[in-house]
Amino acid sequence: MERPGDVVVHVKSTVLLLPSGTTKVTGLPYSTTGIVSEKELPEDIKAILATSSKTNSKKKNKKNKDKKAGEAMES
Repeated sequence: MERPGDVVVHVKSTVLLLPSGTTKVTGLPYSTTGIVSEKELPEDIKAILATSSKTNSKKKNKKNKDKKAGEAMES
């Protein structure tokens, strides 16, 4: 419940969880600095949110370069 004088904000966005990483596709940009809440996330959820869903793109790019170089040599 809101108390008189409180400001309540509801933020929504759509994200895509892809093997190449997380991409935000809709929603306005917002900053979480200065946001104070009485609620706290459980530690296990904090750990999940702290992990990166991005994969190592250097390995993927190297494979693509090697494949393209092989195709160029065959032509």
